[in-house]
Amino acid sequence: MGCDIHLYVERRTDSGWEHVPDHSDDWRDDLNWYSRRNYYLFAILADVRNEGRGINPIDSPRGLPPDVTSGVDADCVEWGSDGHSHSYLTVAEVLAYDWDQITTGDMQRPYWCSINDEWWGTVARAARLSKGSLDDVRFVFWFDN
Repeated sequence: MGCDIHLYVERRTDSGWEHVPDHSDDWRDDLNWYSRRNYYLFAILADVRNEGRGINPIDSPRGLPPDVTSGVDADCVEWGSDGHSHSYLTVAEVLAYDWDQITTGDMQRPYWCSINDEWWGTVARAARLSKGSLDDVRFVFWFDN
């Protein structure tokens, strides 16, 4: 059984966090910004599917942010117990991460070599939402399998 990611983008405004729908592709759910199955990325983001990969994750799952937006929270509730490893990271945290590390698992190579271009496009599009600080844009995500 495969594992999928549900990844959303929120940005901080003067009145709090707001969900930013993704309208970059007609076929994609406008809530979910990234939907590719990449277990190296999942291991990097939240230590998910890291068995045999030898990845140092950015962080362990943190849970949903306490101030998560209502739309993202509602989607999470809809997934119920089928969703797991809920977490969030700011764009600043993702970009500050050492992507040049070498995996110690089955395929020894720099982490960034295991990540597809769609992920980097997602990060770039999210970064453009910033109004000065990359800490003001965050990815909220969880996984299912």
